Formats: sequence, structure tokens, C-alpha cells
Amino acid sequence: MTVGLVIMLSIIAISTGFFILPDNSLNQIQLRRIGSDIFASLDYENVLDTFDKAAIEGNISLILPFNTNVSAVIKKFSTNGDLLDQIQINSDIRDKFISGKRVFAGNAATNFYVAEYKVSFR
Repeated sequence: MTVGLVIMLSIIAISTGFFILPDNSLNQIQLRRIGSDIFASLDYENVLDTFDKAAIEGNISLILPFNTNVSAVIKKFSTNGDLLDQIQINSDIRDKFISGKRVFAGNAATNFYVAEYKVSFR
């Protein structure tokens, strides 16, 4: 009984370490996909078009997995490339993170947006 319990706890400890180590390439792939999927979803739902920090943060918190954290800078540009405005979403991020970028067009043909994000495990 005791040996079985020790073996089971060892397996749990090893598997937990496997999933939370940021140096693991599978974790890097997972973080990259999480960041890409979050901003693709926000773009698809037209949340990013609102350029409303509270709305964006609220939607991110709804779809973000509980063991991850995301930080982003979203920049609004005119069609000729002039920076019009930018917002910072959650600057609290760990040292080891995966970064990415998503460019998307707004509903109006007068602006486009660039979301530069970082995703890490908590």
C-alpha cells in the first residue's frame, strides 16, 4: 500500500514538473498556440476593434487558461502608418515567456491594429 502510494505520488510529481517547466519545447509550443488563439478569438469576435481596455481584459480573462498569464500592447495605426494610440494589457509577466504579434484590420477601413503579446505560465 505504501509503495503504491509513493509510486503514484512520484508519477504525479514528475508529470507536474513536465507540464510546468518553461524550458520544455512542448510548453513553448503550447504557449505560442495559446497566445495566437486568444488574439485570433478576440479579433474574430471584434473585441479588438473596440479598442476598449476593460472589454479586452474581460474577454481575455474569460478564455485564458487558469495556469497562464498574458501581457499585451495593442497599437492603433492610421492607414498611412501613423501611430494613433496604444493600450497596455496586464504588464505583469514572468521572466520566461513566449512572444508573438498579430496584425488585424479594423471594421472601418481607416485604421489597422497591431497586438504584441507575451504569454507565460503562472
